[in-house]
Amino acid sequence: MGNALNGIGIVCLTVGRLRMAVKILEKRLELACEIGDLRGEGNSLNNLGRLYQDLKNYDSASNCYSRRLEIARSMGDRKGGANGLMNLATLCHEKGAKDGTRRVGWQ
Repeated sequence: MGNALNGIGIVCLTVGRLRMAVKILEKRLELACEIGDLRGEGNSLNNLGRLYQDLKNYDSASNCYSRRLEIARSMGDRKGGANGLMNLATLCHEKGAKDGTRRVGWQ
């Protein structure tokens, strides 16, 4: 069910139904947390971060990406960790926070 919710959320994001995508991806995140699915939680946070970034809700995007990075590190998931760092750096760049980009890379 989690993968189905994630897929539907991504479709909503793709077709511009952003508010609906938020609700669906938040439900997916809730489900992943309830069942202890760390990988699903990380993926949900990554997708929610992208969505919040598209909505220019940079604080929420940053929180999602940071939590995604923490989960990846706790799992020893180097690819997920690299993805989390890249997303945080991209977010900082989009916001125009060049010093933040350097700081994120050295955490």
